Amino acid sequence: MLQSLHNSHSGRPAASAFAGLPSTLSIGNCISLFSEVADSTTEAESLQQCLAPALEAICAFMNWQSGHAYLRTPEAGTMESARIWYWASRISSRARSEFIEASEATVFSSGQGMIGQVMESGSWTRIPDVQVHPGFVRAKAAQSLGLKGAFAFPVISENDVVAVLEFFSEEPAELDAELAGLMAFIGDQLARVCEREKATRALDAIAADFETAVRGAVASVMDAAGHMRDLSDQVTEEADNAVTQQELLTDETMTMSEMLTGMEEASERLDSSVSVIQTHATDTARAATESHQVLKTGHSAVSAFSSSILNIKSIAESIDRISGQTHLLALNAAIEAAHAGETGLGFAVVAREVKSLAASVSNLSRQIGDEVVSFAEATDVSSDAFESATDAMDHLLNSAENIRAAIDQHNQETRNISSISQQTTARSEAMRDRLSEVGVAGRAAADAAARVRSLAENVAVEGSGLGSALDRFEANLARIR
Repeated sequence: MLQSLHNSHSGRPAASAFAGLPSTLSIGNCISLFSEVADSTTEAESLQQCLAPALEAICAFMNWQSGHAYLRTPEAGTMESARIWYWASRISSRARSEFIEASEATVFSSGQGMIGQVMESGSWTRIPDVQVHPGFVRAKAAQSLGLKGAFAFPVISENDVVAVLEFFSEEPAELDAELAGLMAFIGDQLARVCEREKATRALDAIAADFETAVRGAVASVMDAAGHMRDLSDQVTEEADNAVTQQELLTDETMTMSEMLTGMEEASERLDSSVSVIQTHATDTARAATESHQVLKTGHSAVSAFSSSILNIKSIAESIDRISGQTHLLALNAAIEAAHAGETGLGFAVVAREVKSLAASVSNLSRQIGDEVVSFAEATDVSSDAFESATDAMDHLLNSAENIRAAIDQHNQETRNISSISQQTTARSEAMRDRLSEVGVAGRAAADAAARVRSLAENVAVEGSGLGSALDRFEANLARIR
C-alpha cells in the first residue's frame, strides 16, 4: 500500500496546503496554476494529452527551467519516458538534446533512482543538486545545462503510481511541505484524468459490448423476422397447395365413388342376368340328360334290332340251304320218274313243281338275305349315329355341368366384387370426409401463416425502432463522453 500521500483520494488539497506560503507564491498565482491545470485536465481524453500543459504551468509557477513526465508500463511495471517535455525558451534544443536522450533512454524500476523512489514510496522527493548527488545517472548531461535542483512527485490512480513528473532548476531545490502539498493536489487532478480515461475505456467497452449485443440481437430479430416472413410465405403456399390438392382429391374421390356405385349396380344387373343364364343352363342340362337317356334307349333298341336281323339272316341262309336240298331231291325224283316210265309221270309232275317251288324259295331266300344285309348295314349306321349322338350328348352334359360350375364361381366372384365395391365406397366416403378436414386444416394453417407474417412484420418494425433507439443512445453517449 502506498504511503505518505499529501491529500485525500478526492483530490482536494489539505487545508495546510495554502497556509504559510512564501510571499512569492501568492494566492493569485496558485489560482492561476489550478485554473490552467484544471483546463488541461477537463479537456483531455487521456493523461498524455494533459501532461504537456501541466508541465508548462508548473514550471511557470515555480520558475523552473525543465519538466519531464514518466509513464508506468503495465506489462513490465517500470517507468519509461513519455517523451513529453517542457523547456524554458532560453535553453536551445541543441543544448538540451544530450539530457533528453539520456532521460528517454533510461528505464527506472521501483526504488531505482529518483523516479524509482517516487514510484516505490508514492510520495514526492527532491534532490538539492543533481550534479553532486550520488547515483544520478544524468548528472553529466545536467551539468552541461547548468541544472542543479530536482523535484519529482507521483500521479496516483487507484493506489497505483501511473506517472511521475520531474522538474529541474538552475538553483538548488528547496521545497517546503506546503509547496509539496500543492504539487500533490495537482497530481490528484492529473490522476482524475487517468481515472476518467479508465472509466471512459470501461464505458467504451461496455458500450461496445452493449452495441454488439443489442445490434446482434437486432440483427437476429431482423433475421428471425425475415425467416418468419419467408416461412410464413412458404407455409401459406404449402397450405394453398394442400387446399388445392384436397379439392382435386375430393373431386377424384367423388368420381371414384360414383364409378363404384355404377359398378355395384352393373354387378347387380350382371348377377341377375347370370341367374337367368343359370336357370336356362339348368333346364338345358335337364333336357340333355333326358335326351341322353332316350338316345341310350334307342341305341339299345337298334342293337336288339340288329341282333334280330342277324337271326333273320341266319334263318334265310337255313331256308336257302333247305331249298337247295329240296331242289336236289326234286332233281333226283325227276330222274327216278323218268326211269319209271308211264308210272312215273305223275311223280315227275310233282318233282317239277317241287323243283319250281324250291327255285322260288331259293330266290326269295336270296332276296331276304339281301334285304337283311341292307337292314344290317342301315342298322349299323343307325347304331353308329346313336353312339355318336350319345357321345355328343355326354359332352353336352359335361359342358352344361362346367357352365353351371363356372356360373356358380362367377356368382361368388360377383358377390365378392360387390362386397369390395361397397367397402371401397365406404372408404371413399370416409376419405372424402378426411379430405374435407384436411381442407379446413389447410385454410386454418394459411390463416395462421398470415398472422405469423403480420407478427414478423411487427417484429421487424420493432427491431428497426430498437436500432434507431440504439443509434440515439450512442449519440447521447458520445455527447456524455
